[in-house]
Amino acid sequence: MAKSKSPRLDPGIEKYYSEGNEQERLSSQRLEKDRTIQILKKLLPPAPATILDVGGAAGVYAFLLAEMGYQVHLIDPIAIHIQQAKEAAKNKKFKLASFTVGDARQLDQEDCSADVVLLLGPLYHLIKEEDRDKALQEAYRVLKPGGTLFAAGITRFASFMDAMHKKVVALKSKVIEQEFKTGVHEKMQEGFSFGYLHYPNELKKEIEKNRFENVIIRAIEGPVWDKRSIEALALDEKEWEKVLMFLEKIETEETILGASAHIMAVARKRS
Repeated sequence: MAKSKSPRLDPGIEKYYSEGNEQERLSSQRLEKDRTIQILKKLLPPAPATILDVGGAAGVYAFLLAEMGYQVHLIDPIAIHIQQAKEAAKNKKFKLASFTVGDARQLDQEDCSADVVLLLGPLYHLIKEEDRDKALQEAYRVLKPGGTLFAAGITRFASFMDAMHKKVVALKSKVIEQEFKTGVHEKMQEGFSFGYLHYPNELKKEIEKNRFENVIIRAIEGPVWDKRSIEALALDEKEWEKVLMFLEKIETEETILGASAHIMAVARKRS
């Protein structure tokens, strides 16, 4: 039987990421990065489990997980990201299991071959629900029974709150109004240029619809993520440890999930 045609990557996504800036951007977002790692460390199965980092860009998380003893396969649709990861690997003591240019909607991996699938970007880059469903169905297919999914989303009002922090609400008002109505985020004058913004309960329902169970939504950054405040707090390591500790304590509080820029859904494949 002939292999089905590979899904087409959105030209806007390809153009945005082909500039090769994602590795630097994520490395500079300390709160998002540290909280994501905190959640992963708490909920991952013991090493050396097999992890598929799908949409993992240049491997910011993949290399950290490899250092922790996991067998990590990095998959990303942008060729320059995989190239960057291969270059970075030359100077790393802990190696990745594989590097693949691939799409979350059509993975090359075998059925029931992974203990964990990370979707830390694909779901907010796929505007159509049917495409998000395909990515979730592929994650379900490649996971072993009882395997764990970690899927990140951007919340519905994140860019509005970002515009408030930057004092540019009037400038971006038309885009913000559209996001409130449809969840679709289109190109702004600066920053993130495309994507889908979820309500927390919407992300939960999408994942449940695709047969996952025990779905829990966690706030990644929490309610306070103004860049200036974060930079000031991060100057003191003891202060920063307390920030992370308290954010962990309130990460599943439903009343603040929508105020976090990013949320993390953690779910299981049925055993």
